[in-house]
Amino acid sequence: MIFSTTANTSFESRTATITLSYPGAEDKFVTVTQARQRLDYAILPFIWEGGGQNGLKAMDGVTPSWISTDYAEVHNPYQIKFGNDGDYVQIRTEEPMGEITIGVKMVGGPDNSKITIKSSVDGENYTDSEELEISGAQDDILTLKSTKILPTDARYVRLVYTKGSNVGIGPITIQKPLYTRTVTPGNYGTICLPYAVSYASGATFYVVTGKHVEDDELKSVIIEEVEGPLEAGVAYIFKANSDELTAYYTGAAVAEPVSGNALVGTFTETLAPQGENSYVLSGGKIYQVDSDVTLGANRAYFDVSQIPDGAEVRGEVLRSGDVTGVQTVKAEQAGVIYDLNGRIVQGELPNLPKGIYVVNGRKVVK
Repeated sequence: MIFSTTANTSFESRTATITLSYPGAEDKFVTVTQARQRLDYAILPFIWEGGGQNGLKAMDGVTPSWISTDYAEVHNPYQIKFGNDGDYVQIRTEEPMGEITIGVKMVGGPDNSKITIKSSVDGENYTDSEELEISGAQDDILTLKSTKILPTDARYVRLVYTKGSNVGIGPITIQKPLYTRTVTPGNYGTICLPYAVSYASGATFYVVTGKHVEDDELKSVIIEEVEGPLEAGVAYIFKANSDELTAYYTGAAVAEPVSGNALVGTFTETLAPQGENSYVLSGGKIYQVDSDVTLGANRAYFDVSQIPDGAEVRGEVLRSGDVTGVQTVKAEQAGVIYDLNGRIVQGELPNLPKGIYVVNGRKVVK
């Protein structure tokens, strides 16, 4: 008798199935469904939406250690009561960890407390990463957020409570320590991230080294490939060599972009200022900003007054686009996407190639 076996063992859901079949007068098969056992490590991103102890204990990779009981349902999703010094939640992963967020409710009053983020390689020897202060009025709801990336070899994290007043712990998330962006191979773009980047794939990164001006008119900008890690808050130019750019974070975040490299970066969506020294990058060329141009988050624009004249061309050259600048194109229909020639562009903005588009009467740099 010949048997064939197929199995789903990816553990992407809570069950795995095995189907056995054998030939005969009729097609016969039997399916065995086995509930997936709880893993002893969490798969990132780790997302717990809050609730009581039983729900958190059921999460992969979680070891909770607290003495207090749950708060009443009225405090859901902030039901886990931290009321004693040293109460903690421990989470194990099998990969480096990124930003950590913790939801907290000031159930016990306004006295200050704190949660210390500790990390460990082996689950036994822990090192303090940072302290997150808990401060507010009775029943305030807070979202604590880490500002430091844990060491890349850390596989355990503990969220350890120091008592001020009792608090309810709610949603907890741990992200992967990386930034991703969909890009088009061969296209140029700008990038500005709050963390230093230890390793990146999908693109080559550049700094600005010089410019060429003729008759007081900018003709080109010279860029040179970066060697080594990218600095936190500093804006760079990149040239994509894949359809996804991935940057792995390290160290502590900076609160604001850092000046330098003749680029002015932003961590949030903003308008690029108009003026003779303000330029944006689109389609491999640079364009003067002479009307409203929206920069997406983690992008940058050129301040050409900061670029030295002339330079030995040891990298690549970005040519200047239309000398009249980025022309204003009025959108005739809300939500419709236009190119700079006024033609309707089909598709969703996130899926379009890099360039400048007009949406709702405003130019957007993608």
